[in-house]
Amino acid sequence: AVKMCLEELEKGNTAIDFNLIANTPEIVATDNILNENVKVINHILSTVINFELTDGSIVTLDKETMKNWICVDDEGIYYIEGSNIQKFVEELNQKVQKTEGSLVFTPSDYEGQVILPVTTKTALSIDVEAETMQIREEIAASGTYTRRPIYEQDIDVANYPSYVEIDITRQQVWMYLEGELIVDGAPCVTGNAGNHDTPTGLYYLTSKSRNAILRGRNDDGSRYASPVSFWMPFNGGIGIHDASWRHGVFGGEIYKDNGSHGCVNMGYEDAKTIYENISKQMPIIVYASDK
Repeated sequence: AVKMCLEELEKGNTAIDFNLIANTPEIVATDNILNENVKVINHILSTVINFELTDGSIVTLDKETMKNWICVDDEGIYYIEGSNIQKFVEELNQKVQKTEGSLVFTPSDYEGQVILPVTTKTALSIDVEAETMQIREEIAASGTYTRRPIYEQDIDVANYPSYVEIDITRQQVWMYLEGELIVDGAPCVTGNAGNHDTPTGLYYLTSKSRNAILRGRNDDGSRYASPVSFWMPFNGGIGIHDASWRHGVFGGEIYKDNGSHGCVNMGYEDAKTIYENISKQMPIIVYASDK
């Protein structure tokens, strides 16, 4: 521009048209395709998704993150790079798996609620495929969403028609199957109080087997081998099983002086009912109603 100006002035020209050397943009602000793209992308970027984690924290997905997901193709069409959505979900999953929190639960035949620790990684693992699809749908629809991530196994018992419930305080067990109560406060014996307490929390069945022999050591160092008809572990070596050696006497305060090594002892018929109906997808809720 300076060179052209000097040349024109040397020629005696006092009116200089800089348009002669200007580069005219191929796409200008009034371009219809451009404005249609702007509308689409702004629709996407107006989406806000607040993920509520079990420890009370919130992870927000909004335009500050999504603006870096936008790409443009050879035709000048803007779009969201889908792999970035999955990457975001995978990173969220890593955070979730390190998160500990609590679950508020309303026990059977009880006035009030109890708070359960949620620490198992099984319960706190996101279904990456389902969550990625859900985010895609919410981005397409736009709007503001506040929700929990989609877990592989749901931690909200209210969403389950089937679960097993164990109250250490009342020494009772309930089981709901598709909303129907099939074990109604059956007496049990949990871990010996103050020594082998049955841990409270939200668990899932790891396996189940018939006619198992449970082996271990007593507090005096001696070994034991206890045959059971129904074995349903849910927390390491802790599980639900029948206990013929208790001769049908369960419940009350037996657990305070003559409790188990942490397992939930039950009568044969009650253990049989649970065994025949329980699955790995059912939550097992262990709590102390006086806490």
